This record gives sequence, C-alpha cells and structure tokens, in this order.
Amino acid sequence: MIRPLPQKPLTVRGKTLGGTKPLICIPLAKVIGVKPTRAVAQMAKMKAKKGEYPVK
Repeated sequence: MIRPLPQKPLTVRGKTLGGTKPLICIPLAKVIGVKPTRAVAQMAKMKAKKGEYPVK
C-alpha cells in the first residue's frame, strides 16, 4: 500500500506519465515517496477531484 498523499498543496506540472495529460509530476511522486506510476497519478487525480488533495 502506498503512503497517503501529503497535505500541503503541490503544483502538478513537469513530465507527463504514460503519455497522458500531466496528472502528477515526477518530483511530486518523489515527495510522496513512491514511484511515479499511473496508479499514483490516477489516485492523486481522483483525490484532487474530490477536493481531498490540494492541487494548485
């Protein structure tokens, strides 16, 4: 199981994952302490959509 996402707002930018829209950036994944995979990106995106995860 991956660690919960950090509470501080993070800017989503940088390289795209899996050739899709920039969901979550490589540095952000490093901050979370996980490999920047699509699953992580999807999770961050879903959380951001629900408003649980502040994204600038």
